[in-house]
Formats: sequence, structure tokens, C-alpha cells
Amino acid sequence: MHYGWVIVGACLVVGVSAYGTYFSFTLFYAHLVDAFGWSHTVVSGAMAVGIVSYGLFSLPMGWSADRFGPRITVLVGGLLFGGGTALGAFVTEAWQLYGLYGLISAAGMGAAWSPLVATVSRWFETSRGLAVGITTLGGGSGVFFIAPLAETLIQTVGWREAYLWLGLISGGLIIGAALL
Repeated sequence: MHYGWVIVGACLVVGVSAYGTYFSFTLFYAHLVDAFGWSHTVVSGAMAVGIVSYGLFSLPMGWSADRFGPRITVLVGGLLFGGGTALGAFVTEAWQLYGLYGLISAAGMGAAWSPLVATVSRWFETSRGLAVGITTLGGGSGVFFIAPLAETLIQTVGWREAYLWLGLISGGLIIGAALL
């Protein structure tokens, strides 16, 4: 078997873990509003900052993949993403939510797109379109797989511990996939 397909599988895992966890934020939304009495604008503002930051962080993560290689880049991205998500369990102030979701986790998310597509593209001359398509499927299908887990965790252990577990699980999966 061509090792490029292992890379595709690893990239799929990164996409599912990162996108699924990152966009499960909407499941935490009402809990954050209720727990802290913050306005809807304050909570949704963290999502807006995160989306812009994630796009901006894709640029240095792409450069980093070219300079240092995708393994190190995605591994660092997994540490940032998993750590930023797990630390969401300890949020008490709005600026912490913005810092964790809008900056640290967003920086890790930057490693979940451009380094993956660039890496997969290099492994294939034939079937390149299929390989890139499978890789990007992770981003599109991540919420389908992670949202039920996030909701189950929120209902069984509460939103704080759910953040902790999602950070540990997604960060661990991303780091494990990076090592492949």
C-alpha cells in the first residue's frame, strides 16, 4: 500500500478532531451565557474572533510546514489546540474565553488546513484530487462525529469537564496523527 494513503488517513483524523471540536463551540454557547450572565454578543464575539484568527494563523502554519515540516507543525498545532480547548474548563472571565478560543485554539486550528492539503498534495501524482478530497472531508464531517460526543459530555459531566475532555481527546488524536 502506498504510504500516502496513511498520510491521508492521518490528515482525515486531524480534520475531524480539530474542526469537530472547534465548531462544537455552539453547544457550549447557552451554558456560557447562563453560567456567567454574559450577553450573547460577548459569547458569540469569541467565535467571530476565533474564525478570523484561525484564518490568519493558517498563513504562519503553512509557512511553518514548508520550513520545519508538517509533522512538527501539526504536532505543535495539536498541542495548542488541545491545550487551548482543555483550558476552557477554567474560564471565569470573558477575556479568557477570547484568549483561549480566539487565539490559542485558533492558532492550533491553523495547522488543520494548509499544512494538511499541502502535504497530501506532495504525496500523490495520480489520485491527487481524491486524496485531497478525502483529507478535506475531515473538516466537513468533523462536527457530525464530535458534536454528539460533546453534547453527551456536556449532559453527563457538565460543560467545564466537557471542555477538558474534548481538549485532551482532540489534542491527543491530532498529536498521534501528526506522528504518522
